[in-house]
Amino acid sequence: MGQHWWRTAHRTGAATIVHVDLTPHAVRVEQAKVALDSSEKRRLSRYRLARPRHEFALCRAALRAMLCRRLGCRNDDLAFEASPHGKPAALVAGRHRSPSTSATAATMG
Repeated sequence: MGQHWWRTAHRTGAATIVHVDLTPHAVRVEQAKVALDSSEKRRLSRYRLARPRHEFALCRAALRAMLCRRLGCRNDDLAFEASPHGKPAALVAGRHRSPSTSATAATMG
């Protein structure tokens, strides 16, 4: 993904806190958009204002990069779905995967 706009800010126990640079930067936003799948791009297009649109692209691309690293998969193989109660789940090649199954923990706010 070229230049990273996110980095690990702190590790404590099993938790990793990640800093995502949300400063407006056209090149980083375009790099982030490349990582998104078609459903994420549709969601992105529904944002009316530039700032939330850019923040979604940057945060989702960072999440994808971190999960791919933890789950040992390619970005193209990673997808997301929500349970009937809205809880997000990662899918790798169509199979449910939890970051906690291949790492100690993952938390995204």
